[in-house]
Amino acid sequence: MMRRLWIAYRVEIDKAIRQKFTYAGPLLLLLSVAGSLSHSFSRNWVVDYGFIGYTTPIVLNMVGLVVLLAYCAPLISSEMNSGAIRTVLVRPITRMDFLLAKLMLGMSYAVMLTIVVAVSSWGAISFYGDLTGVAYGGEVLYTNSEMASAYLFGMLVTLLPQFAMVAFALMVSTLVRRPAAAVGGSICIWLVLDMAKHFIGIESFLFTTYVETPWDVYNDQVNGISSPWWPSIQNCVITSACAFIIFTAVAIFVLNRRNLHA
Repeated sequence: MMRRLWIAYRVEIDKAIRQKFTYAGPLLLLLSVAGSLSHSFSRNWVVDYGFIGYTTPIVLNMVGLVVLLAYCAPLISSEMNSGAIRTVLVRPITRMDFLLAKLMLGMSYAVMLTIVVAVSSWGAISFYGDLTGVAYGGEVLYTNSEMASAYLFGMLVTLLPQFAMVAFALMVSTLVRRPAAAVGGSICIWLVLDMAKHFIGIESFLFTTYVETPWDVYNDQVNGISSPWWPSIQNCVITSACAFIIFTAVAIFVLNRRNLHA
């Protein structure tokens, strides 16, 4: 199975590289970081670690999640709509292999988007700002390497809700045959649940409630405060992992029972 899955994943990567839409997401995130940088200068903000801690979650959790949904939601529905999935499954590949390869592609795309935001925000501040550490009263509280380590760990944790969002988009993609409906439906469901979660009392169970928490320790260090990672990120890790498992399981269940000839 692992060999089949690896081959299927490589095929998906090759297809993604040839599609122009693949590059639209990273470009949009780059423009968002650049816009935040221009906004900072116009407001005379201090352009340093604070800019990085402000820009990264804003870009990833707003623009980035929309990009992820727009990219991942059509991955399966488009092939069901065109009938291409029937040709793919004629080969020695199971429906589960097919879906897991799409899931790995979406997760790889999430990693790429996160790296683009990290490199662009740190790169901009390396050129324009001050990355010599966090100091108060002439005393260095956190060195640049310590700030980079906190950021890197936050980056790894923030991938968990992104992976859950990828699984959610693929679940919708198995339920809806039309790609446009899959994209619109996944975005609408996300926005409606996010806006209504406090009114219906489900905010504690939604992984999107905790998308900001991976950056709490980093931003505390920006302000000269020392705080532990655990239990700060506990809810983010647990809800994201549970959501990822549930969405993936539902997607596999639906795709295995889907009539692909209808």
